Amino acid sequence: MGEMRILGSKAGLTAAEAVEGETKVTWRTDSPDEVKKAAETFQKHVFEGWLAFSVTEGKKSQIFTFNKDLEQIVLAPVMFGG
Repeated sequence: MGEMRILGSKAGLTAAEAVEGETKVTWRTDSPDEVKKAAETFQKHVFEGWLAFSVTEGKKSQIFTFNKDLEQIVLAPVMFGG
């Protein structure tokens, strides 16, 4: 089973803003409908400018495409300003 954590609710934050809230999307690799929904959610957020990371054994790596076999994906808003 895979899990995608979406941190916050908007793609870009200034340094003065806090990330608020979290949404979770899960999928079973053997469920085409769940995989499709997760992939569409991933693509929508990345297209809007969110950063995507896979988390494997505590190590984070930036990713650019959805992979249904990843156990955990984190989508985070871009921080800008100073």
